[in-house]
Amino acid sequence: MNCRRILISVCLLLINAAAIAILTTAESCVAGDWPQILGPQRDGATVGEKLLKEWPAEGPKLIWKSPVGEGFAGVAVRGDLAVVFHRIDDEEVAEGRSAANGEQLWTTHAKCDYRPTYTSDSGPRCVPLISGDR
Repeated sequence: MNCRRILISVCLLLINAAAIAILTTAESCVAGDWPQILGPQRDGATVGEKLLKEWPAEGPKLIWKSPVGEGFAGVAVRGDLAVVFHRIDDEEVAEGRSAANGEQLWTTHAKCDYRPTYTSDSGPRCVPLISGDR
């Protein structure tokens, strides 16, 4: 694995961890469901959510983190379920994790031979969709 892929993987891990930390912050910032790309209404907006007016100097509290493979997929959240989508070797992996503590609830793997022509990252480029209990 070359340095660029490692750097991209680390960046994606940090982005996913930050997104999950922000979406699961307790009491002062209660986050709602974000079950698909751009949120519940696909408009990138929330209704009735209250963000902190000022962030702590050290940033939001890290609730949990987990290693991920390649890809540019965002996180989908509904209730306590956070779904991440990434690629490890020749498989795309979808993982359901507890938004509260990162515990792996389920995982599914699918063989994939996709190789892009415009970038070295061959992971998924989409946000998982949570519909009802699926």
